[in-house]
Amino acid sequence: MNYRPLYLFSLLALLLAGCDSEQQERQQDIIAQEQATDAETNAENTQALIALYEAYLNDYPEDADNNPKYLYRKASLHYRMGDQAVATDLLQQALEQYPDSEVAPKVAYMLGGIYEEKLRDAASAQTVYQAMQQAYPEAKEAKKAAKQLPAGLQPLPGRLEELRQSIYKEGEAGINYRMANAYLNSAELHALLLPEEPNTPELLYRAGEIARAVRSFERAIALYQQLSEQHSSHEYASKALFMQAFTYDDDLNEYGRARALYEQFLERYPEDDFADDAQVLLDNLGKNEQEIIEQLTQPVSE
Repeated sequence: MNYRPLYLFSLLALLLAGCDSEQQERQQDIIAQEQATDAETNAENTQALIALYEAYLNDYPEDADNNPKYLYRKASLHYRMGDQAVATDLLQQALEQYPDSEVAPKVAYMLGGIYEEKLRDAASAQTVYQAMQQAYPEAKEAKKAAKQLPAGLQPLPGRLEELRQSIYKEGEAGINYRMANAYLNSAELHALLLPEEPNTPELLYRAGEIARAVRSFERAIALYQQLSEQHSSHEYASKALFMQAFTYDDDLNEYGRARALYEQFLERYPEDDFADDAQVLLDNLGKNEQEIIEQLTQPVSE
């Protein structure tokens, strides 16, 4: 992957964007350090530049013009240093927080490249490249991404369903954990790049089911929470909220969190099909099976 000198982007942004003197000075400091880092790329200059990006992002979270660019450049520095996990997190943060920024296609293309070249996760890379065709159809990066896709590749929705089905392949015992992880990555990336697609809520719910099946409970909760919060009017939103509570209750034994979510579910969806189940689970929260049986078999007092 090739990147233009970092300071050129910052210089242009500084000329175009008006800001107060202190904020402008901070941007000038970043430009100066970008120039120094491009002139002599070493650990000291790189770490100094990363520190400047981090400080600016923390101090000016409202700057939607510069922050996505700084996240992208910070990710580029970590990429060069071989910190692929950090770079991936930063790119996903940029896409989540600034989906409409002018650098979003660059961010997505770099993310796909990391999955393809560094993480050896072809399924996730293909999901990014396919989603880019819908998210940024006119961007040059989307056209570059299209060239990375194999000829005859199934359209994205069908490919993801096929990937999900492969987790429980007929004739094989148990779960294919490699395919499960690939599906979870792809579901999350689809939701990141195409949050408004009609199939995104169901995809998040199915991914939550898979995450629970492979005992990745925190990941399951995050998927259910994303669905219930970002797609609150969807038919799967109530199920997702119930499953957050149930996962805390049944899988993690975190009864305080489970109680709060069961109560939230009952308040929000009192007529839901799962309302009776939620009330029973709430009433018996933290009790073991024997305690529940004893309670049920106690004679009713007159």
